[in-house]
Amino acid sequence: MTALAISARERRTILVVLVAGAFVAGVGFGAMHPLITLLLEQQGLSDTLIGLNATLMNVAILVGGPFVPRIVRALGPFNVLALNVALDVTLTLLYPTVEVYTAWCFFRFLWGLVGVQWWVITESWINLLAQDSNRTRVVGLYTAMLSLGMAVGPFVIAETGIDGYSPWFAILGLLLLGALPVLGVARTIPVVAHDENLRAFALVRRAPLVVVAAIVGGFADFAIMSLLPLYGLAHGLAQTDAATMLSAFTLGNVCLQMPIAWFADKVSRGSALVLCAVVTIACSIALPFAVADSVMLWIVLFLWGGVVFAVYMVTLGMLGAAFGPAELVAANAAFIVLYNVGGVVGPLGTGALMDAWSPEGLPTVVAVAMAIVLGFMVARRAR
Repeated sequence: MTALAISARERRTILVVLVAGAFVAGVGFGAMHPLITLLLEQQGLSDTLIGLNATLMNVAILVGGPFVPRIVRALGPFNVLALNVALDVTLTLLYPTVEVYTAWCFFRFLWGLVGVQWWVITESWINLLAQDSNRTRVVGLYTAMLSLGMAVGPFVIAETGIDGYSPWFAILGLLLLGALPVLGVARTIPVVAHDENLRAFALVRRAPLVVVAAIVGGFADFAIMSLLPLYGLAHGLAQTDAATMLSAFTLGNVCLQMPIAWFADKVSRGSALVLCAVVTIACSIALPFAVADSVMLWIVLFLWGGVVFAVYMVTLGMLGAAFGPAELVAANAAFIVLYNVGGVVGPLGTGALMDAWSPEGLPTVVAVAMAIVLGFMVARRAR
């Protein structure tokens, strides 16, 4: 990747702001998702309608993602982000004001359109500012802080409750606290020409492993996050124990990103991806045997969470190394769309398999998905 005309001090400052902003924004979004779910449940809506509302955000990402490069080229990154902040503020205030399900579906869709623009631009900047010698560690720190923020978010709702404007004002404050410093440094990031003509087919041609790993990563991430509590309940765990399975899984994500990122930078990203896939398969096989022992279950889930989420981090590092500055926005947009394709298919397909066959459909599908990544890597090396 071409070096940027920016000092090391400026580079570090901007990266700190982007990583800190990801954590704070993660707290806000981590609070928003359960808040909306709980409020819809309080209104007496069915699980199907609640699930449909949640899915609309992913649908918006799939719809809006391909247009992000053109929007960025037309308006400029700073203007796009500033418009995103204004829309975030408006939507956050509209939720408690207009308590109508169809309106909330529209708001959730708009939030997805806004979110994918912020997601693409900030991740592109992370890759743009990172150097190849430490790229995966920089990306790993970013993803770990975002995940930590998402994990902390529900505790905000525990403090504010779900009634009235209080939780929404808390979320609004967090989103602004994370976003405004990013806007403050946005104009200091060197402007590069953006090639909005790059499409997903360019990823297939130039970085096919990134394509496969992005889809599989989204498939596994969303399937586990959506269905892991149900897996615990099917094995006779209490509701509280089943819910805390996600805590162990997320904790592994936060704690293991940096060690895996160090391995990727010091050895190779390909080796790190193989490591993640192999350990994911091993944990998937071990899960049915560990679920009866709380200590073993936490150990398996901790490792599982670390390696499954690391697939996204390692693959994003591969993306940054494969594409130049002018291509990063378009490449990152295609990457996020592919990741969310997996994210939509994963919970639906895995949930149907669990219903039709067994709760073991969850670890089985995750293991098979990671085996596909390994098989693809072996097939490419054999050529």
